[in-house]
Order: sequence, then structure tokens, then C-alpha cells
Amino acid sequence: MLLVGLSFCVKLSFHGPLVTLLTAAVAAIVVRLSLDSALESSSTQIEEWLQSPSLMLDTAVLLTIDVMFQIAYCCMAADGCAGRRNLFAKVIYGILYYIPGLLIFPVLCAMLVEVIFAFPGVDFGLLGWLTAGSVLVVTPLLAWLIRYLLEERELRLELLFMLSALTGILGIIACVNGRTATEGISEVNFPALGAIAALLTAGTLVGLILYNRHK
Repeated sequence: MLLVGLSFCVKLSFHGPLVTLLTAAVAAIVVRLSLDSALESSSTQIEEWLQSPSLMLDTAVLLTIDVMFQIAYCCMAADGCAGRRNLFAKVIYGILYYIPGLLIFPVLCAMLVEVIFAFPGVDFGLLGWLTAGSVLVVTPLLAWLIRYLLEERELRLELLFMLSALTGILGIIACVNGRTATEGISEVNFPALGAIAALLTAGTLVGLILYNRHK
């Protein structure tokens, strides 16, 4: 959750004040609208969700898609810095540029649940408004702080890339909870191994051809 929140703020550091404030406002609205759902959740129910293999596998898929979007943005932004981008790539880059992250919204809802459990006896509506207000204020400040500490855009791209990769690795390990879709085997499947080697070789050759053509 911390990695997702940090990646969200790093991604906002690439935007201007208007987009950052609008994104923070949307996140705050989502927190406030999630109050009723958070009140209906109990610690026991949340624990059951975390122990559900099917739900965790679905979460791992969502996490993989989210990480894929952020890594694709980093790669395309770095490619654009080198001056190589066609019209189709510009359209895809524009879409990725405005995707703050898919997992930040469930993370914010989970944060609201933690706040409600941490302050028993306090009015739930007040906690919802305070949490939403904190998101609205803290998010732009963190984005500005990251941009101030890392003024070079390339450094922030590298940071976002590493955070996304780390989120994908740790998140999948945590989500699958030690379970996999298929059982492991001790025998080597040589046809499958040969097919993978052929795909890697073909991809490497295509990459070298494209690289030499651009060069």
C-alpha cells in the first residue's frame, strides 16, 4: 500500500498544478463516497477477503495491469526524451500519461477502513471528511515535494520504474498467498523450453533490426 501511494505521488509529480489538484480532488471524493462501504466492513470480513484465493488472484491480475501501465509510461517517456515517437505512440503515451494508477483507489478505501478502526467512538462522518480532506491536501504536497527533491525528470522516471517493478514483485507474492494456478513438476518440458528459447531469440533479432534501423 505504501509503494502504491508513493508511486501515485511520483506519477503526479510529472503533471502541472491543475491536473494534480483535480486528481487529488477525485481521490478525496472516492474516499468520502467509500465511507458507507467501509462502515459495512468488519475486520473479520476483511480477513476473509484476504484469505480468499480467487479474490487474491484477481487482485494480482489487477496489480499486474496497473504495473504494466506505469512501466509502459516510463519506457515511452524515456523513448520520447530521445526524440523517437510516432503518432500512434504519442496517442498511447497521452493515455498512459493521465492514468494515475488503478490500485490507488482500493488502497485509499483500505486506508479509510484502517482510520475508522483506529479511532473507535469518533463520528464516522467526521472521520470520512477528515480522511478525504487529508488526501486532498497531502497528495499535492507530496507530489510537489518529490518534484522539488528530484528536479530532473529522468530521475523521477527511474524512481517510478523501480517502484512499479518492486510493487509488481512484492504484490504478486503477497496476493497469491503462496498459491499458483498450476502445480509444479520436477520434469523438464523440452518442447516448451525450446519454444520459449525460440521466442526469445526471435524477439532479440527483431529488436536488433529495429534498433539498427532507428540508429
